[in-house]
Amino acid sequence: MTNGFVASRALPDAKDVVNFLKPHLDTLQVTGQHPSKPELLLCSLEGKPRPMLVLRRFPNKARGRCWFLVLPITSKEEGTVGDLQPIGSCLDEGVDSFVEMTPCELPDNLISRTSSGHLQPIRRPCDPESFANAIKVLMFKSLKSRG
Repeated sequence: MTNGFVASRALPDAKDVVNFLKPHLDTLQVTGQHPSKPELLLCSLEGKPRPMLVLRRFPNKARGRCWFLVLPITSKEEGTVGDLQPIGSCLDEGVDSFVEMTPCELPDNLISRTSSGHLQPIRRPCDPESFANAIKVLMFKSLKSRG
């Protein structure tokens, strides 16, 4: 690990924190038709890099992409939207991290890229205790919502 980033792997795995582009769906604009499939439209969409805690990398590719189950993660509790739950110190040592209780499935093409087009390195792996807390909180919340 160098400067808090993991440089040895290209794609993240479970317990890794990596920046994914969080799409702003309200900015979608149709830009044209697909050159070889006229029934498909080409669109542009704004997105902002946001840290996500990878819960799982799915073993099979879908639509030619590797997919991940992720939770948005932050160290700021105030001013955020959504149901945040504390999990311990995952993003930065000694600073509480909070996860949104809205798991998302995101493809590898939404991993944030550097200005040269390379995948941004993994920010850091989450410590095992904080990762286990995230899983427990998510399971408890999903079981509670079923009852």
